[in-house]
Amino acid sequence: MKNEKIFIALNHAQIPNAVTTYGSNLAKRLDRPAIVYGVAAVPIISEPISIVGATIPNPNINDAQTATEKKIESFMEEALSIYPHISYTVDSGDSIENIINKTDKENPYMVLVEGNSELTTLHEWFGTYETQLAEEIKAPVLVLPESYFWKDVKSILYVMDIEDQQLDNILLLNKIAKDLNAEVSIVMISEKENEEQIKKHTQLITLFEDSLGYKNISFHQVFTENSTDDVVEQLAKNVNADWLAIEHQSSSFFERVFNSDSSERLILQSKIPVLVF
Repeated sequence: MKNEKIFIALNHAQIPNAVTTYGSNLAKRLDRPAIVYGVAAVPIISEPISIVGATIPNPNINDAQTATEKKIESFMEEALSIYPHISYTVDSGDSIENIINKTDKENPYMVLVEGNSELTTLHEWFGTYETQLAEEIKAPVLVLPESYFWKDVKSILYVMDIEDQQLDNILLLNKIAKDLNAEVSIVMISEKENEEQIKKHTQLITLFEDSLGYKNISFHQVFTENSTDDVVEQLAKNVNADWLAIEHQSSSFFERVFNSDSSERLILQSKIPVLVF
């Protein structure tokens, strides 16, 4: 079994728990241990918790953590029946902060996050639960649509900015696809159709196929000055994609290929899981 874990971040410890079920199946396919991580919200304290010279413990925190643990235990039996190499742990506090800090320490192979947020003006300013995690977590983040249960991954669409391609991401994606027995389609987006862009596309194909031996990847090139999430959605339909992969770590990709609004909508409104590098 490979050492790096699949990290399953819970937003809600509800039953049935789609993200845990999905993570258990994914960990099994990737032959990696998995950990379910829940965060109990810290209750608001109405009474003072300290006096001069002494500190009075706050029982509400322990109660909240115990309640969260019991909820997780209620669906761990199903997770363990899918895959025995899965455990869970619970902390208390701010969910986003705890998940980011925990993944920094754990250095997981991949982090699963279940999306359930709608894009509002406030979210556009500060980001949603899933977009903040996708941006801040260093490991690849797989954002699942709300209540999205497991189905075999046969096709992955990787939308790549030809001006800022990340070879490490492609190497990792090819490894994941191989373990899942999935096909990869790489779509290279360029703003303008010209000889230089076509040459770059040809050079990258040569690198992947001849130098790296990636014969199981199909390559496509799209020219558009105003690419939006609608374009990506259509591309995903064309290749019957089960996952969409994008480069959130690119400094220019979302700014240049998508507008700021569109990048968040792509993650939030996708009907299939989105793997964010």
